[in-house]
Amino acid sequence: MSRRKLEDIRELDLNFDDPTHEETLEHQRMADEIMLQKTADEYVAERRSGGMKAKYRSFRMDVESQGISLQVFRQTDAKRQLLESYFPVKFFRQDLSKHTPAQIGKIFAKIYTYSRGYL
Repeated sequence: MSRRKLEDIRELDLNFDDPTHEETLEHQRMADEIMLQKTADEYVAERRSGGMKAKYRSFRMDVESQGISLQVFRQTDAKRQLLESYFPVKFFRQDLSKHTPAQIGKIFAKIYTYSRGYL
């Protein structure tokens, strides 16, 4: 790291020991942004390497092995967890906690149906 960059970092006055509410919110926003960018970078690398096919196949196999029901109103929490774990970029932005069980069931069923194309 260059000397200039180190000086710039030292000049930042971030109060991590006793932050105000606004500073805490800013720290959380920064952490969320870093995590989202990291996840997005992994997603791009995975798409370039053909990993999405494997991800969809793995998703389908996981759904089938766990016996997840494709009925709209059943096992909503399990469906939400699978969607968020297999497709974190999409569902981090979309925030599934704001969706109704019926909406989650429909999203899940569509993705499962799509994943069947990657036998």
